[in-house]
Amino acid sequence: MLPLFKSDFSIGRSILTTDLPSGKSPIKDRRSIFHLAKLAELQEIHLVEDSISGFHSTFKNAQKAGVELRYGLRLDSVHDLTDTPSRLVYFARNDEGFKALRSIHNQFWLYKQRAVFPSIQKFLSNILIAVPFYDSFVAKNQLHFGISHFPDLKNHEHVYFQEDNDHPFDSLISEKIPAAILGSKNGSNSVSVKSVFYPKRSHFAAYQFVRSGSNKQGGKKPTFYHPMTEHQCSAEYSFEAWWEQNKSEPFPF
Repeated sequence: MLPLFKSDFSIGRSILTTDLPSGKSPIKDRRSIFHLAKLAELQEIHLVEDSISGFHSTFKNAQKAGVELRYGLRLDSVHDLTDTPSRLVYFARNDEGFKALRSIHNQFWLYKQRAVFPSIQKFLSNILIAVPFYDSFVAKNQLHFGISHFPDLKNHEHVYFQEDNDHPFDSLISEKIPAAILGSKNGSNSVSVKSVFYPKRSHFAAYQFVRSGSNKQGGKKPTFYHPMTEHQCSAEYSFEAWWEQNKSEPFPF
């Protein structure tokens, strides 16, 4: 199972950082993705961000830490601005892919915060597209009665992420992934992943506090008890939960 990290550069969506551990503050170090990766002896880090602002510093820290960085940018994506968007993750395959991510991000802001496929086609040759589990067309069409358009991915290599975070609807989404793969007609497959937004299950309250403080929608004011965070009311988005499913030894802290 692949851990999919998200950092606090995705404002309000994680309490993890991409700082290198200093050894001076155990509390701060435990929030470092590089510290967690070292504990788990990970040779590469898969990062899914909602903003590209932290890429440069994260890349430099990955080099210092001696780990491979698999950097992905999660964006609302459409074929036409009249479409209902589906979120997709764009992973850079190589150095050219990193440059392509910047170009895709620029196009995203030009087109009303949408990655419009006709405008980004020329940047996708060094990009792997991943279909996230909870906020893609698969989940939206299953849980919200077909509100999201099915993006045409047949000409692009892509994978489907599959998760299980103890939500009652996880199985409903999972059962639709084989049909989506079959409809892709290009040899795509699914990958078992675990989204990681905080170190331990006990940090869920801190994460909920951060989420509620940054999730203002349509004039509504979220609170700690009603954070208005879709599909996030689970303590399983922790590195501790991933560890218990993939490691035989006890979680180290």
